[in-house]
Amino acid sequence: MRQAASPLHQTIQSNYIKSTTTGCTDSTKVRDGVRELVNRLLSCKHTPNGYPAVVVDQPCLLERKLNALLDRGIGAFQVVSDFDHTLSKFRHNNISVPITHGVFYASSNLPPTIKQRWEDTLEFYLPIERDLNMPDVKKAPHMVEFWNKAHDLLVQANLHQSLMKTMMQHSRIVLREHVHTFLHLLREHRVPVLVFSAGVGDIIETVLEQEDLCSDNLRVLSNFMDFDSEGILTGFRSPLVHMLNKTIRDLPELQKLCCFPDPSTLLLLGDSVADTRMVDEQHVPSEVTLKIGFLNEPGDESLALYKSIYDVVLIDDETFRVPLMILELLLCAPNPEEAKDNKPTS
Repeated sequence: MRQAASPLHQTIQSNYIKSTTTGCTDSTKVRDGVRELVNRLLSCKHTPNGYPAVVVDQPCLLERKLNALLDRGIGAFQVVSDFDHTLSKFRHNNISVPITHGVFYASSNLPPTIKQRWEDTLEFYLPIERDLNMPDVKKAPHMVEFWNKAHDLLVQANLHQSLMKTMMQHSRIVLREHVHTFLHLLREHRVPVLVFSAGVGDIIETVLEQEDLCSDNLRVLSNFMDFDSEGILTGFRSPLVHMLNKTIRDLPELQKLCCFPDPSTLLLLGDSVADTRMVDEQHVPSEVTLKIGFLNEPGDESLALYKSIYDVVLIDDETFRVPLMILELLLCAPNPEEAKDNKPTS
């Protein structure tokens, strides 16, 4: 059951109704709710590590983008989101939540030799992946090697499809609080959702199915497994999706699965620097693309970078509270066509 609207959302909705019935869709009252939301984000408390819970580097730009999204309405709205540590939590009950690749390597069904080789692979490649100063052109070949080795090790384990399905069903992946409400509202209003991940698509779909979150409006673009006639894992389908090529522009094989009609507006959600490039201006203009980034391991250097590329940065936040507030704000605004119908004739 959908929760009752908060006083903020009721105020926004009331202002929109008043403005559209009078034909004044750009009135100060209409914008007050947006400004109030931005002010609330700016006044959020600090986290235990001393960083603010929400960082907005350019409040005026955020306000303009929110107003642009409201002007075009929910009918033009789309969502593109990363999965690992974006839709899923980074920590749950003070325990790290695995990424999708990690589900298999954490399983007791994996041979110890394969596990050790995986640990060695992580030890070598993770520092490269997390190096904020290494240029992408230098990092990219390492990331291709990293992902290919991760997949090759799983193939070498000779895992059967039924066993892998059991591993997936018993993963310790936990979705962020309010993700269910967020995705259910998007389903209800037929908003297109693209889950774009460099992880394992089979696991993502399993988690979403278990949570009753699969629907016609939601599509997963990721790395999917291939099995032979006997059910043994033989590899992963092409194209390989890794952290640095996870952009629709660089994966032409996937472009036919994506559709951004004009005029589209976009909410982009991620937890890495590369996630901001999942969709570029070729598909949706930056002025109507709102980017929210989850900074799960904050530091001065990473925060400075994140706030320069994301419109809103959420620090140590294991919830989807802020994206949900923005979605509910959009749902308060009438469809632009309805607003035209309500406008009085002169």
